[in-house]
Order: sequence, then structure tokens, then C-alpha cells
Amino acid sequence: MLAATIGTSQAIKQKEELLELMKDMLELSKSGVFESAAAAKYAALRCKLTFIEPSSYEFQSLKDFVIDSQVHSKDIKIKRLFKIEREKEITQFKHNLDPVEKLFHGSRISNWVGLLSRGLLLPQVAVARLGVRKSAAQGWLGDGLYFGNAADTAGKYCTPGENNSRLMMICKVALGLTKDYTKITYGLTSAPSPFNSTHGIRATPGVISDFTEDEFVIYDDTQQHQHCLIEFTI
Repeated sequence: MLAATIGTSQAIKQKEELLELMKDMLELSKSGVFESAAAAKYAALRCKLTFIEPSSYEFQSLKDFVIDSQVHSKDIKIKRLFKIEREKEITQFKHNLDPVEKLFHGSRISNWVGLLSRGLLLPQVAVARLGVRKSAAQGWLGDGLYFGNAADTAGKYCTPGENNSRLMMICKVALGLTKDYTKITYGLTSAPSPFNSTHGIRATPGVISDFTEDEFVIYDDTQQHQHCLIEFTI
């Protein structure tokens, strides 16, 4: 019988995230604190998720923000919203690095255990911590954390789960002083001095640019914290 193999760095990452979660669940189960497997799974995420009532002002405000942000379509239909609180991120967040913007980050459904339990990892941190091989493919503005100001842009990176729901998040991002780019610039590991972030400007009839969408990139993970989890369909 042939042994099963894991052929890609993405698959390796997913398996390691699953094993990490299983280890955390086992340790929590041994403590005897949790009455159900679901409670142990939630605790293993190491973040607080609070359901936002659809009748609340907060829900309507966030919903309007998501819907109004869309550039190319209005196809996103929100199912549920959850406030995200990762205490370490909030404590370390650079609140005073203005402006602080609410931006979107999308990812495939299989990545969310890792995103919620360990946060957004810079590429070099992911390589060191998870032991995965760095992909030859690189972001158009180098090795950073990428965000968009349009929900439909972030939605392109989201794959559906079993119930056809997709997930993306709103993060609060301290952009500080931003360097604008209209040309793809590989190899960046930080924003050029004295800037704190970079921005790939979306091409429009009046702007010639390599970028088809607005891309905002930070190279210091303390310039962001997760704010809201969006469950949606398209």
C-alpha cells in the first residue's frame, strides 16, 4: 500500500493547522472544563467571537459598510456578523498610527481555523513558525499583509463551505503614511522610509496602473487587528 503524501505547501499548512487545533482541543478536553466538543473547539480558537444581532445598529452599520464598499458588483449577501476580539492583537495594535481604516481580508474556507486562532501571519513568520516552504509566487508589493477597501475584491479570494457560505473579515489597519504605487514592485519586505504602508492604486479611465484593484499592504502585523467576521453568500 502506498503511503499518503501531502503535495503542496498550502496542503501542508492546512494539515498543520488542523493538528494544532486537535492538540489544543485535546489539552482543553483533559482539563474537564468544557462540557462539549463544540465548546472545546471554540476555546481552541483563542479568540472571542460575539454574534451581532441583526436588529442592532452595529449590524446595520457594518452591513451598509460592506454593501456600499463594493466596486464591481453588489452580489454579496450577508448572513451573519460576528465581532472578533483577539486580546493580544488589540493590546499590541498601533492605535496612534493614523489613519486607521477598516479594510477587508478574504481567504479560502479551509484557512479560517488558522486565521482566527493564530491571526494573520506575515510570510516570513509563517515560514518560520509553521515550517512551510515559501511559495515562489509573491505579492505584487512584496511580503506583507494584504487588504482591500472593497468587499467584492476580498470576496474573490473566498471559497464556499458545505452550506455555500463564505467568510471574510474586516480588520482595523493602521496605515500611517502610505506610499502609492502604480507599478508592480516585487521584493518589498517593508514600506520605504519614511512610509508605514504601501498602496497599489486601482487602474481607472483616468489612472494608468498595473493594479486592477486597490491593494493596501502593511509589513508589521501590529498595524492591524481583526474586527469583524462576515459570513456571506454571493
